Amino acid sequence: MTIEEIRKLEAGRELDALIDRHVFGRDKTAYCETFSANRCDGVKRTICSACGGFGHGNCYGYGRGGEIQIQCSDACCGYDYSSDIAAAWMVVQYFHPDGTNEGYSVQLDGHGEGYTFHIFKSATDYNNTAALAPLAICRAALIAVTQNK
Repeated sequence: MTIEEIRKLEAGRELDALIDRHVFGRDKTAYCETFSANRCDGVKRTICSACGGFGHGNCYGYGRGGEIQIQCSDACCGYDYSSDIAAAWMVVQYFHPDGTNEGYSVQLDGHGEGYTFHIFKSATDYNNTAALAPLAICRAALIAVTQNK
């Protein structure tokens, strides 16, 4: 994916799934545990063991311990990184010097056009400007990880 393509992404499921995959390295398929007494009858509540998200999944058969396999990014992951500032902050923490990745620093600027989020690595500034901070954070994060492979 090019930088130009990333800058055109809108907030929503596609961008959120790209953040899960490229920033956090989460697999699309996860085993989710149900905590409904009627495991395959009607709607059941699931919790994704890969991301901790909650949602409703379709039962594709039982695994060990009553686990069911569902598509994580489509059914149960509940993180709206690109539209919810609390979820977007998890992305910021990933790049923060006290977080998972060494060698990165971050900066969020607010201005008349919205917000610009910067991720610095060495002398390179991976940034994006958007009307809302979560969108700016997610686009910049995706640019940084795809350019540093």
